[in-house]
Amino acid sequence: MARYLAVGFSIGTKGYIGNGNNGSGIPDFWEWDQATNVWTQKQNFGTRDQAIGFSIGAKGYIGTGAPNTKDFREYFDTCFVATSITENIDKEFFVNVFPNPSNGVFTLSSEITKGEVSVYNVKGEKVFTSTINHQPSTFDISSQPDGIYFVRVNTERGVIAKKVVLLSAR
Repeated sequence: MARYLAVGFSIGTKGYIGNGNNGSGIPDFWEWDQATNVWTQKQNFGTRDQAIGFSIGAKGYIGTGAPNTKDFREYFDTCFVATSITENIDKEFFVNVFPNPSNGVFTLSSEITKGEVSVYNVKGEKVFTSTINHQPSTFDISSQPDGIYFVRVNTERGVIAKKVVLLSAR
């Protein structure tokens, strides 16, 4: 059945799509098997339009969407379950990382005075970690090769991630 505002993801050679508006008002969710070209109806997890879907390894995720939905669900072989992915509710929590691009020495500015900073490369490897004891805080990753890095700030108020580009003058 045709639909719009649907959501989907893939796991291996199987595709999954559903929800959105199919004209019937009854939510549904489907699995497509590429090898057999067969569609199989799966357990639905409720009505949700304009959601996002993605997969990581052998797991699929669907989250957010309308009406005003703020959770994520993880897909297992036959059903969806709630995950621990949550949004940062504290709208006043901000972090500024500068200069960006950086020569490897960057400053983190925020109202947060205690926490932990971790820096990851694009492969997801942690290349640096330190604590925040005051503001602003300066960190040095100049020993790392040029590239894109992700700065993860973990505090009692939540977690925020920022991107920093390292361009050295080597």
